[in-house]
Amino acid sequence: MNGKECGVFAICSNHLPRGASAYLRALMLCVVLVSGYEMSAQVNTGTLSGQVTDVTSAVIPNAQLTIRDNNTGYTREVKTDGDGNYSFPDLPIGHYTITVEASGFGSQRGTATINVGVRSRSDFQLHVGSTGQTVEVSASESALSRDDASIGSVVTQETIKDTPL
Repeated sequence: MNGKECGVFAICSNHLPRGASAYLRALMLCVVLVSGYEMSAQVNTGTLSGQVTDVTSAVIPNAQLTIRDNNTGYTREVKTDGDGNYSFPDLPIGHYTITVEASGFGSQRGTATINVGVRSRSDFQLHVGSTGQTVEVSASESALSRDDASIGSVVTQETIKDTPL
């Protein structure tokens, strides 16, 4: 090899046809970029979003929402935007209790289950009253997302065991 040794990962241009060295470098760059993209696509969180309105369907801006994981005590707070919308992105999976409070309205409490990669939605409708009043709401999950065009559901271990091969 004329005194020059080629390493395992080195590209020896004197042993390749003309133009192949640049092609291999570009190919290696693509492999590195794609493998990094695949690793970043793995998700272990979910999202909860929704809208807060009053009984006349008028939006309630600046409502305070507090979400708490029932098992770990993890808590996060957000306020609704000008359109009454809220979002809790990147929530760890678990069972949560959501409390909604707004000035001039009774508070409301709801529950939600966050699953991996699922965008859950829970809307709240507050009633005029004092902040000492609390209304309990239980939300169920829908496979169809109202926030985007995705459809998803969680496949349980029992479903996998019961599926014929």
